[in-house]
Amino acid sequence: MSYAATLDKVKLSNIKIILDEARKQGITNKFSLCAILAVVSKESGFIPDYEIGYQNTSTQRLRKIFPNKLSKLKDIEIDALKKNEVSFFNYIYGGLYGNNDKEGYKYRGGGLNQLTFADNYKKYAEITGIDLVNFPEKINEIQTASIVLIAYFKRRFDNSKDVVKLRYKSTGVNDFKDLFT
Repeated sequence: MSYAATLDKVKLSNIKIILDEARKQGITNKFSLCAILAVVSKESGFIPDYEIGYQNTSTQRLRKIFPNKLSKLKDIEIDALKKNEVSFFNYIYGGLYGNNDKEGYKYRGGGLNQLTFADNYKKYAEITGIDLVNFPEKINEIQTASIVLIAYFKRRFDNSKDVVKLRYKSTGVNDFKDLFT
């Protein structure tokens, strides 16, 4: 079997795991399920993994992505920083949202929806009962990644009910309708 065929098989298996977890956590609406899969497709391509490094990203692009953190550095300093993923993520994410200065790499984006920062790893550890704080690499195990992903979407929906109700005429995560029919 070719690499591409094997990868497609893994992605299809992961999609089934995601959909099974969504249903297990009570999400059954086809529009909600499609929205979740669309986000996962963009964020991770259905393969839970850490955020990719920025070694091949231009300095100008990095300045646009991380303007606050990189504004004080010279181009040559950014070029040197991006060559080492640990140093780069520690610099970019260190000291933010529960990360200490040396935890940017540890709590960089991971999983199916690129969960980032110690505060979020702690929050979803509490919600799911999975120890993501001491074992952040668990975010890249498909079962854990799926549980966290669906918990994330349920929480986001619950915290945005007024906006969702106004914009989509929906009263719950399982109440989305086709607005074009």
